[in-house]
Amino acid sequence: MKTADEILKESMVIDAHLDLMSDLERKHAMGRQHVIKEDYLESFRAGCVDVIFAAIFVDDEYLPEQGLRQALRQVEALYTELDELRDEVVIVRNTDEIREARHQGKIGILITMEGVEPLNGDVSLLRIFYDLGVRVLGLCWARSNWAADGARFYSERPGYGITEDGERLIEYAQKLGMLLDVSHLNFTGFWDLIYLTGCPFIATHSNVYEISHSPRNLMDKQLAVMMERSCVVGLNGVSMMLRFEDQEHASLDDLIRHYCYLKEHGMLEIAGLGLDQFDRMNHQTANETFDVIKTHEELPLFVEKLMETGFTESEIKGILGDNLMRLLASTIG
Repeated sequence: MKTADEILKESMVIDAHLDLMSDLERKHAMGRQHVIKEDYLESFRAGCVDVIFAAIFVDDEYLPEQGLRQALRQVEALYTELDELRDEVVIVRNTDEIREARHQGKIGILITMEGVEPLNGDVSLLRIFYDLGVRVLGLCWARSNWAADGARFYSERPGYGITEDGERLIEYAQKLGMLLDVSHLNFTGFWDLIYLTGCPFIATHSNVYEISHSPRNLMDKQLAVMMERSCVVGLNGVSMMLRFEDQEHASLDDLIRHYCYLKEHGMLEIAGLGLDQFDRMNHQTANETFDVIKTHEELPLFVEKLMETGFTESEIKGILGDNLMRLLASTIG
């Protein structure tokens, strides 16, 4: 039997959500340089990570006036970082580039957008971000904007779904060849998206509502339609997503429970990784949410847990990245 390390080394390993872009910009503004090299690269390598989905996310304090500027500063921070890491990290835009990066021993960064506030209602600006490398588009975060209404973290408040401007944005995003992300979209918006498009989509960092009743998690009927459309849900490693009613006792076992639920219900082929990793962003204090996988260095422990629970090598490779590669091939190319 292969070891966890052997399976990891053989696998395509993709983490579908990390707030890397805002972290880079924030640390650059503090005078830091070489952030990926000093804070991330070693853990990426230790976890055999091939691709990181790096999210552009703009905090409330910059909205609305500075949203576009802040988003572009995040992209600039990433490009500046990669200037010194040409032999180790590269932006990837499709599955061919992902495979080529892996062949060359490089880590791929696939840029995503978590909330379209930077566009400030101008759908045409999406083309600029596409040309800069953005390939995955989430209409909103846990707030309302001009395109859609987001699911809140602690409140199941009713809200609007996707607006007319949001519909135009979806149409343009699909014309460009972008993958849509529903992770922060509220319940109404999710079903609006189902009505508006027949294409597969992704939930980059969400979990199973039946196990953890976070308003951010996906109900069975949502997971079922994702299965029908060959989508992917990147399961989130943050405590509030894993064990909403008892966050302080969340553990890696809880993350495994979410994968087991998908397997028991015949939906494991939509399972991926979307760890989120709040802790390493240094934004929160004690007694708040935390990660059950602190850094990617702990991925061997995650694979060991899956093996101990009875997941096959093929199933584990699907979770680590094969399922997501299938989705990417059918959407962004």
